[in-house]
Formats: sequence, structure tokens, C-alpha cells
Amino acid sequence: HSTAEFRGAEFHSTADFRIAKFHSTADFYEAEFHSIADFSGVTFTSSADFHKAEFHSTTDFNDAILPDMLDFRDVKNIPEEIDFTSARLPSSKKRCTIALFGSDIKKIRLNMDLFQLWFPDASLTFDQKRSVYETVMKKLKDDGLMESYEDLDIEYRDSVYHHGSWFDRAIINPVQKAWWNYGYSKELIFLWSFGFLLFFSLLNLPLYAKLYDVYSIGFIERFGRDELRQRKKQLLHVLQTVTYTAIIFFGLKLDLEKFDRGAVWKHPWLFGYLMFVYVVGLVCLGFIANFILAP
Repeated sequence: HSTAEFRGAEFHSTADFRIAKFHSTADFYEAEFHSIADFSGVTFTSSADFHKAEFHSTTDFNDAILPDMLDFRDVKNIPEEIDFTSARLPSSKKRCTIALFGSDIKKIRLNMDLFQLWFPDASLTFDQKRSVYETVMKKLKDDGLMESYEDLDIEYRDSVYHHGSWFDRAIINPVQKAWWNYGYSKELIFLWSFGFLLFFSLLNLPLYAKLYDVYSIGFIERFGRDELRQRKKQLLHVLQTVTYTAIIFFGLKLDLEKFDRGAVWKHPWLFGYLMFVYVVGLVCLGFIANFILAP
């Protein structure tokens, strides 16, 4: 019920901790397990410290309830892979924070539904943290745990942007996250494209007549002010505006001959606005094409 201290302990035969319950810190700092280390079914609670521990044989964490914090730094002597994928979430139901810096990560099997990387050493540089992220991601990919790989890659990219310039933190990262979740939720592109089209269409409703003077599309036409007093014409006006906006938004190429002569100088704001709508549409089309054509 209080700290269980095995600091520097040497276990020369099987260390059997099956279904043991540690209600406080389990301290195995620099402990040496010369034979089987059996932690199957064990219940950790607050923290477990295996910093600089050595494992010389099989280590079993099957069905173990993980602690809130697991210090697994500088664990280099791992003859057989340590598998945490069959462990269970901490009693708090939050992911266990695990420190892995300096350990032989290639011999540690993780599931990121259960874990979150943790760096308790404040002196670590971001390059050192980056190395841990990349090594864990390679291990996840090698193990075929692609969902865990994607989860950690999203966390990693967010971390990279937060350690970048203010522009990366304030602009690039929020856009990348919201636009398509760093490339892992590409279907969001369609929602954003539809949202932009709807937004510009609503914005264009009161501007349609003026926009038509700047850039006219003959087959759509427009109604005069008197005609718009009729309810039927009002509904058709909405259809005209949406169609007009969609042609510009999803148009691969603007027909420059349809612009009113001197539109740049007569209506600079409206001209600039139309070009902005067109460019946003091109960006959306580019991402949609990538979504469709990418393997």
C-alpha cells in the first residue's frame, strides 16, 4: 500500500509478481532480473520505475494493469522482446505515460491505445525526443501496428510544429490539423470544400448583381431589382448565385474575356474577392485530386 522498493535488487531465479497489487510506487530502479520476470496480471497504480533495469530472460506483462507513469528509460539489456500490447489501461482509464529515452526500443512492443510518450528529463533536446518518436514509429510499422503508428505520427507532427516558429505554431499546425488531420482524415477535404462553397454562396447573395458586372456568365443571367420582388424569382436568384459561385470556385480556368473591361481599376475589391474565391477553389480541387489519385 506504500512504496515497494526493489532498487538495485538482483533476482537470480524467477521473479514472480503475478497478480500482485502495487497501490503506490513500484520502484525497480537498476534492478537486475537474471531469470524470468513475471508481471502478468499485476496491478500498478500510480507509477512504476524500471529506469536502468536489466532483463536477462523472458519478461511478461500480459494482462498487467499499467500505472499512470511508467519509467522505462535506459533499459538496454533486453534479450527477448518485451510485449506491452496485451496490457491494460491504468485504473484511471487514461493512457499510461511511458519514458523510453536511452532504451532498446526495437525490443519493446507497444500499442499506442495504451501509451503516450513521456520525457521526464527536462534537459533533453528536441532532437533527442525526435529520435525516440521516430524509433518508436519505425517499430510500430515493423510490427504492423498501423493504427498505433498513425496515432503516434499525428502526435509527433503536432510536437514538431509546436517546436517550430511562431508561424508553424499559430498558423500551419492548426490548419494542418483541422484541414485533414495531417493527412490521416482526407475525407475532411470534401467537407471543407462544401463549406467554402456554401460560405461564398451566402456571401455572394447580396453581391451577385455587382459581381456579375465584373465577371459575367451569359447562360446564368441575372434578375433586375423589380423582378426580385417576386418570390419565384427570389428562389431562382439563390440558384443563380450558387451556380455562379460554383463555376468560379470549381473552375479550373477563369475566362479572362468575361471580365468587364477595366474591372481591376473600376472594382478592385470585387475583382480581388473573385480571384480569392477562385484560388481557394483551386486549392480544394488540388487536394481532392490528390485524394482520388493517390494510391
